[in-house]
Amino acid sequence: MRDEVPVGAVTVGVDDSETCLVALRWAVREAQLQQRPLCIVHAYDPHPVVYSGWGATFPGLDLGDALDAAAEKVLHQARHLVREQAPDLPVTLVWSTLDAREALAESARSAALLAVASRGRGRMAHLLVGSVGQWVAQHAACPVVVVRGEIDAAGDPVDHRWVVAGSDGTPASQAALELAFDQARLRHARLTVVRCLPADVGGLHRVPEGPVAERTPEGRALEETVAKLAAEHPEVRVEAEVRRGSAAGYLTHVSEGAGLVVVGSRPRHGPGPWGFGGVRRAVVEHSRCSVAVVPGHPGSDD
Repeated sequence: MRDEVPVGAVTVGVDDSETCLVALRWAVREAQLQQRPLCIVHAYDPHPVVYSGWGATFPGLDLGDALDAAAEKVLHQARHLVREQAPDLPVTLVWSTLDAREALAESARSAALLAVASRGRGRMAHLLVGSVGQWVAQHAACPVVVVRGEIDAAGDPVDHRWVVAGSDGTPASQAALELAFDQARLRHARLTVVRCLPADVGGLHRVPEGPVAERTPEGRALEETVAKLAAEHPEVRVEAEVRRGSAAGYLTHVSEGAGLVVVGSRPRHGPGPWGFGGVRRAVVEHSRCSVAVVPGHPGSDD
């Protein structure tokens, strides 16, 4: 990497696509709200291999110089847009010749938060639906926000100030709830914390999907957790909701009216409701608004 990511910066991956510019606006606003510096990261391959019927060829130095110049242009255009939105915001430009996943994960080691576009182009392509976004959201050391939806010129979601957070009742989701409260406070948004329980959709005594009216042990535990965080953030309007049914399905459904959905990510592999292949993956792929994926606190892995 050329240059270093400032410790505690809000970092954003960019290319020259329109969706990356939307993510950039969101990241600028986030840096302003958190009073942190902004770091703009661009990854590219300076020596691409071209395959044809004649085999693999390596472009000459002229093309390599052109690619270097193109990368520099992408970064300086991004900085120009930042200057228009936030003239006094400290900005660091970083360009990397690593694979996009490696570049973003490396930047996350120092960052407070990493923002990526829902889709990109070139070496930063498919930051959401492809392997890059899912991989980074699972492995990054800091929270990752996949920016999606309509973002205004100031970097705020248009007409959607509702934050929704999913909790599975384990310590691994505690960090996600903390970030959700912070986002609601910074963006003057109301917050809903959701816990979804399994639904028995068949059998004689089936339990249907939908809100849980009775007080359950899971509901009481959720209320206690939310009450503790609410006491630390008295300015946040928050409600807790316990439902039966698919957590991925419900969080994706409510994302249509939200500005941000927050989910946790356990630092492990394998199947599980919130681990790789579970709720996190489904929400990141199908949400209609931005999604924050938050790694659990150290020691919360179960």
